[in-house]
Amino acid sequence: MCRFLCWGVALSLAWASLGEAAAAPFTGKGSAPLAEGSDRAAARKTALERARRAAIEAALAELSAPLTPAARAQALTTAAAWTSSYRVLSQLDDGATLTVEIAAEIDLGRLEKAVTPAAAPQGARALPRLAAVSSEGCAGELAGELGRLLAARGVIAADDAAAAGSIEASLRCEALGQVSPTRAFGAAATVTLRMAGSPPLRGEARAFSGDPAAAEREAVARASAGLADSLQAEEEGIVVRVAAPWPAARLRRLERAIAASVVGVRAVSVAGIAADGAVLLRVEGSLAAAALASKLEGLATPGARLERVSVRGERLIEVALGPASTSPSAPPTPAEPR
Repeated sequence: MCRFLCWGVALSLAWASLGEAAAAPFTGKGSAPLAEGSDRAAARKTALERARRAAIEAALAELSAPLTPAARAQALTTAAAWTSSYRVLSQLDDGATLTVEIAAEIDLGRLEKAVTPAAAPQGARALPRLAAVSSEGCAGELAGELGRLLAARGVIAADDAAAAGSIEASLRCEALGQVSPTRAFGAAATVTLRMAGSPPLRGEARAFSGDPAAAEREAVARASAGLADSLQAEEEGIVVRVAAPWPAARLRRLERAIAASVVGVRAVSVAGIAADGAVLLRVEGSLAAAALASKLEGLATPGARLERVSVRGERLIEVALGPASTSPSAPPTPAEPR
């Protein structure tokens, strides 16, 4: 019994720690009319949906990168996934209108990366068009959303007129049920691409959320991103040399934070271990070393922080991984002489 309970507790802690990486609270308010004899539960659901949409709009306003209308619409469509961690601040029912105000924790780094189109490498070949999408076990709208996700990541052509060749995609979703004691719903997604004359390419991911539909949508987004990263990874990358990388859990959190939150990064992988124990991370994407180092300096990683970020060449950055900063404490009292 302990095995299942302990696994649930561990998942709860891991889920919470990931949310701490770069999440910030954003408030949103939504209202729904109350007609005589109307269903108050349905009105509250509508007000909550509008409040969560208002919270994501507030987060989008904080992003430094300019937004295209398509990217903005995509973020608003997936507001449930981005605002899955929220709490109700107030609820007012005056008999005619029900108004709800919430505070949602939104990861700005991941949001900015999601709405920023991936930079296509110079001299890149023309992209194929998406000829067909088959779906199994997924919500109906996710098949159309898959095409938008793949186009935004530079996997398929956004305009069929400029496409070269065609590609077919299949999407499979699986509900993993509710995990105790987190009460979060899990979902798994698999995205497979097939092009004539080439072996199929596959991306898989899992996601958890307080809402089953949001978990499914997030799993599809992660699977698509992973597939895009493997397709678009450049042969050359920037090596980040991480001193004092242990324990391994801290290094893994850093790897995930760079991949999920730094705009311009397509993939992060372990390239090797140096003789002195430093771990070499290969970072692939469109950023130069100086730009990547600047973004690393402001990167938030749960349970750790980056120290002494320095550029050592066009393809090398050196960092030290230290413990998470804590609130300052009073200096220790000197021991009395014997």
